[in-house]
Amino acid sequence: MRRPAWWPEALWPASGSGPRPGSADETPPSRAPLRAPAPASGGSEPVPPGRSFLRALVVLLSASRAALWVYGREEGTWTLEREAAEDDGAGPGAAAVAAEGHPLTWALREGLLLQVPSERLGDLARAPGWTVLGPVPGSRRVLTLEFPGSPPPAARKGVESALAHLADLERSGYLRPS
Repeated sequence: MRRPAWWPEALWPASGSGPRPGSADETPPSRAPLRAPAPASGGSEPVPPGRSFLRALVVLLSASRAALWVYGREEGTWTLEREAAEDDGAGPGAAAVAAEGHPLTWALREGLLLQVPSERLGDLARAPGWTVLGPVPGSRRVLTLEFPGSPPPAARKGVESALAHLADLERSGYLRPS
């Protein structure tokens, strides 16, 4: 039997060896094993799961920035652990901000999901607008999502799901323990 023109040559058995199309031994192309693409050359490092997840949040929830902050109990400060922004550039975020009286501290202590004007976060916010934030369960981390305007209706539900996923990442060892 000759290979039909529409059939990919790579899937056609060479010179009579292997199963014939339509035979019981044939693996349909849709069920062929998938292989991961070869890593790109040029020295690019893989993106850590925490950062790639933040990138996905930015896109899915139409946020301008997603950031994960960790509370340093000894120092009494909030420090940026990782971030992702719609422009995917690292902005001039604050290195550390005093935790006392900060909205992030209140959210962590009370276990609340908050929506606050971004300017209430002081140096932690990059731009004016609104920020939805919440603590990662069982952690000293707080997730913030910044929006240039009012957050979309799905933002709260999205942040709740994101917080649960970040807790799973931490339990699985993909985020260093806080």
